[in-house]
Amino acid sequence: MNALRTAPLLALSLAGCHGSVEVYVPPVPVYSESEPNDDAFDANDFGYVAPGDQIVIAGDVRDDGFDPQDGFAFTAAGPVSVEFTLDALCACADLDVWLYDPVRDEFVALFDSPHDPEWGQFTVYSQGFHLIVVSAGGHSDYRLDVRVSGFYGQIAEDGSATAAAPAPVGLQVAPEHAADLERVPQGYRRAPSRRAAPDMVEFFRIDQRTGEVESVIVMAPIRED
Repeated sequence: MNALRTAPLLALSLAGCHGSVEVYVPPVPVYSESEPNDDAFDANDFGYVAPGDQIVIAGDVRDDGFDPQDGFAFTAAGPVSVEFTLDALCACADLDVWLYDPVRDEFVALFDSPHDPEWGQFTVYSQGFHLIVVSAGGHSDYRLDVRVSGFYGQIAEDGSATAAAPAPVGLQVAPEHAADLERVPQGYRRAPSRRAAPDMVEFFRIDQRTGEVESVIVMAPIRED
């Protein structure tokens, strides 16, 4: 399913010494997960994401085999930086996030800190990626907040950003989050196809200051598959 970007606008009146001004701020939509989404074939698909997008997903996972993980698929419309926060709504549970690359057909990162909320950041160069919420222990509802910003550099070997030209494709993650292949999500089958972003994408966004709808064109780098 494609995530809808339209939502009712909120009008805020800001008082000042020289009068007031109305600022229209759209609320961030919250989407409920849709089962089944326990493997790569059935991952909830939120379509293309671009700089400025924010998606909030509400769901729940368990550690008893009935709902061990929830998969969410996205496709980056150009080189972007993705930041996520996962809040477990029960202190009795330990929830982790895996990053899956459907192009290379492999798990590339694991975010499993002992703290809550779980937080992570990575760079995507114009391709698909999956975020997978996994219960490492306990049952809990959760809130997954995904935020996308522009990125036009490169991730160095030590995980820091550089100003070099972006790589043509791929996912870049800091080394400390490298996937532990001995612990991959159980039953999360490998994706059957190589899904990639097109060379050019046009999308629409609501300007949070004015409430106006603007059109933005993103050029993706040339792929070297």
